[in-house]
Amino acid sequence: MLVLSRRIGQEIVLPTLGITITVLRNNRNQVRLGIEAPREIRVVRSDIAHHMENLERDSKTQKGRKTLPCRPGLDPSTEIDPTICSVRSAS
Repeated sequence: MLVLSRRIGQEIVLPTLGITITVLRNNRNQVRLGIEAPREIRVVRSDIAHHMENLERDSKTQKGRKTLPCRPGLDPSTEIDPTICSVRSAS
């Protein structure tokens, strides 16, 4: 694992993937990052990725049973589109 220190406004670039990560804000125990990536590269939080994996696994083991929509316990300002399970802002 590469560990980097960055200040607000500074970026980390993954040039071969076309991804730029910008530090937007830093509070005591929370960092807000902005991630720019090509549309074909999915970027999701790890908790969402784990939830999607669990839903996929459960749907394979429970054929014929109705599954819950792809919506883990998130804060109210975020929701998950159940058709593609990617995060989008609720507005």
